[in-house]
Amino acid sequence: MKTLSRLLSAAALAAVFGSAQAVETYSLEIYGNDFSDSSASAVASWTSSTGAPSFSTAPSGTAGIGQFLGDYGGAESVSFSLTDERLRNATVTLTLDFLALRSWDGNDATWGGPDRFAITANLATLLDASFSNGAGMQTYTVDGIRPDPAGSGLFLPMAGSRAQYAMGYSFYDGINAAKYNPQDAVYGMIFSFSVGEDGILDLTFSGHGLQDTWIENDRSCGEDGSSLCSAYRDESWGLDNVRLMLTDLIGTSSPGTEVPAPSTLAALCLGLAALSLGRRRRLS
Repeated sequence: MKTLSRLLSAAALAAVFGSAQAVETYSLEIYGNDFSDSSASAVASWTSSTGAPSFSTAPSGTAGIGQFLGDYGGAESVSFSLTDERLRNATVTLTLDFLALRSWDGNDATWGGPDRFAITANLATLLDASFSNGAGMQTYTVDGIRPDPAGSGLFLPMAGSRAQYAMGYSFYDGINAAKYNPQDAVYGMIFSFSVGEDGILDLTFSGHGLQDTWIENDRSCGEDGSSLCSAYRDESWGLDNVRLMLTDLIGTSSPGTEVPAPSTLAALCLGLAALSLGRRRRLS
């Protein structure tokens, strides 16, 4: 009988402590889109201020960007909506690539700035910053990256970007030796925020202060300068690799391992106590 009690005690302890060690937090992706599929079903949750979402393909894939959502300019915006029970009172992490294309001027009013990009989640502002591809300083950065030496609180063009001049876009801006200059930058961004009790998430992405000028006589696309490019916007933007993760979820260290419910753990502890009490009585 003593041997049986010891075996039961050991089993109960193993169950309790083994379960405790298995419990941990984890993240779960609930949405992801690299916009390589432009079918209506693939972008069913996306809308734009001008109608259906539009798509573009980067001239160069050096930055790892192929087909993306965009490009958008002027006062255009795009929105994403998701209703999911798992979003109720959840902590969500949003990751994305923001693409600043051509002549973004940062905060330089001389060239038409500030040129800003903003993101809201359920109307709460996640981002509202200016971006520059060369003409002026910008307010966006990653903490401590390339601050303005003059101490103005602004940052150098493309501060905090993960790729510069890698998508193949250019623009005849007349600024740097009056030539066609590569002008694009890719920013990898991450935001964490909470969602309310209704389990609904509405995201809006929008440009502000952008010149809505269409360039129709640019010969930079022809190798010998003889052919014209298709009309394009002076300043535009796009999105790629949008991901939504639920974070700080409680789970187990190995898939398929069930964590005992609190009532089960309580029963195990009571069993241990009963076994211990019985053993003491026999010894006395």
